[in-house]
Amino acid sequence: ALSCFLAANNLPEATSLIEENSRTLLNNLERRVLELWLELLPDDVVWQRPRLLVAKAWLFYRHGRIQALTSVLDQLQHCLTQNRSNLTISERHFVVGQMYALQSATFFFQADEPQKSKVAAEQAVSYLPTKEQGALGTALGYWGLSLQAQGEGETAVSRLQQAVDDPAPLGPASIQLYLALSFIHWTSGNLVAMKQTAERFMVLSEKFPQATAPACWVSGIYHYERNQLNAAQQKFEETVALHYSTNFVAACDSWLALARICQERRDFAQAQAHLDAVRAETLRLENRDLLPVIDAVQAYQWLLQGDTDAALRWAQAFDPEQSPEWTLLTFMPHLFWLRILVAHGPNPELRIVQQSLLSKITHAQARHFSRRTIQLLTHLALLQMKMGNDNQALRSLEKALRLAKPGGFVRAFVDAGSALKSLLEQL
Repeated sequence: ALSCFLAANNLPEATSLIEENSRTLLNNLERRVLELWLELLPDDVVWQRPRLLVAKAWLFYRHGRIQALTSVLDQLQHCLTQNRSNLTISERHFVVGQMYALQSATFFFQADEPQKSKVAAEQAVSYLPTKEQGALGTALGYWGLSLQAQGEGETAVSRLQQAVDDPAPLGPASIQLYLALSFIHWTSGNLVAMKQTAERFMVLSEKFPQATAPACWVSGIYHYERNQLNAAQQKFEETVALHYSTNFVAACDSWLALARICQERRDFAQAQAHLDAVRAETLRLENRDLLPVIDAVQAYQWLLQGDTDAALRWAQAFDPEQSPEWTLLTFMPHLFWLRILVAHGPNPELRIVQQSLLSKITHAQARHFSRRTIQLLTHLALLQMKMGNDNQALRSLEKALRLAKPGGFVRAFVDAGSALKSLLEQL
């Protein structure tokens, strides 16, 4: 029907048809179909219609384009404030609820304001009926992640666990809840609980095919953190194979993890193939938000291959203040920056790196991100050793190990490189 309306140049009917069906597609997480439909409409039509803006916003969220998502939500807010649409009360509640669900994501990632993210999530839940599965699951997920960032991780886990254990069928919302639970356990440093959640997530994927890619992603991260690289590789490959049907952040992170695994095995040709693939897809989606971490892994590859000049050019051009940090990504550009400069950078630059690292540690501790704190403290020890402060390095590494031991984190230390070996032996 859509093809016929467009062939007849009947844009109003085509637009209405997409609006009427977008709600069902969003609830069923069929966002790829919606993406193809929206590409058929002129941008000026989409940007003036709230229900189409909701669909556009979800696609930007799916692509990991948080800055673009913020712009769409601002336009959506403007349309609602100006009453530029003929929405019924039910339709308006739908649009407002979806908007708040997505705002909870932008507050969490871009603004780094977990309290605002939590409030937006609560507002979304108040507007969304149970049948709005996609948005409801997202809102509850960011509500839990925001509580974790505010030091209320146990409350978040209890509430989300209760939701997934409820005998009433949750449908697609359960995918977001399992994702949130997995990341709460991961960021808080509880790999044991993360493994249990990942196993249940994989069982869920047998019922909901849409859950397969995110469940494999979570499982891959767990295996990577435990340094079980063969198992991690298998799960990350499954995620990448489904990258058209999942959130692109999951695919991007999986591609980068595959590149790092290949780098560790000195299979630089395959690592470069993964890096080229993720860069091509990122550019196709016009996603500038994820390029810094791709560039960082690429620069580290140059270092490992002996192209010191290229690696240093990237490191000296890197601006730690302008590089966004994705809490839910396995890799952090700042740590590759540090490793390159520790290997070959001049001492004055190391002091700048140390100042930035100490600031990141303070922030990670304030947000109760134990997993990130482990990474940062380990690399701080590497830096302090390079600067000749062995006693400080020992203290930093000991703190990291004490945080890592209960969860069984391994990869955070391996990724820092063999230079840590002497410090580990002393401890």
